[in-house]
Amino acid sequence: MRDGQCCKSFPKQFKDDTEENVNGYPIYRRRATEPVQVGKYSIDNRWVVPYNPWLLKKFNAHINVEVCASVKSVKYLYKYVVRALRSNEALAAVEC
Repeated sequence: MRDGQCCKSFPKQFKDDTEENVNGYPIYRRRATEPVQVGKYSIDNRWVVPYNPWLLKKFNAHINVEVCASVKSVKYLYKYVVRALRSNEALAAVEC
């Protein structure tokens, strides 16, 4: 939060259908529900982070899930895997 405002694009808008954004991220369907009062805050579906119940149960952790289907995401994953391989090679060289 910055200056009392969420800096992670929340709350999201209500949508009847899931749509694809121009940058490859989906705009998920969010049903309009009655708000729930939590302390001094009023919470509804616009504030819910996308999640996967199976992953939550499997890893017993908070895991946010979002689909990303852009070329940038493929480049990022490639860099991430290559970096991990290089660090493993360096670790193997140190252990020898």
